[in-house]
Amino acid sequence: MSTKLLTFLPLSSISAPSSSPCSYALPGLMHRVLPMRAWPRASWMWPWRASAGFVSSIAGHAGFPNSAAYCATKGAVELMTKALAMELAPHNVRVNAVAPGNIHSPMNEAYFESPEYESIMIDRTPAGRVGVVEDIAPAAVFLASPAARY
Repeated sequence: MSTKLLTFLPLSSISAPSSSPCSYALPGLMHRVLPMRAWPRASWMWPWRASAGFVSSIAGHAGFPNSAAYCATKGAVELMTKALAMELAPHNVRVNAVAPGNIHSPMNEAYFESPEYESIMIDRTPAGRVGVVEDIAPAAVFLASPAARY
């Protein structure tokens, strides 16, 4: 049985009326994801196992001050991932999400300009450093690969 990987547009590629990371995430995500529910019905398309992946956040599991919309959006990604995993598993489609902690990214680079903020983040992180995208990418690649087939 062959395996093909599907790729999805990152949330950042969805245009938004505002620069807020939450202003587009949930409506844009649902616009992109709801058609996924129709994929298995086209059974001729699925002679292989497939994988869908999302990027969530630790904010989907815990609340943070001044981040209610972001936390709610990431919580929605978590539950949507779980629901889609249940719906699509009978059709050999795996659905996963990675939920990293604080990662250096364009979304939060302004915060990291403050040495105090970076120090606080490092103190709260068991690894003693803030992550980078390259720390998360291997986990996402693994989850999309045949090595994570079950």
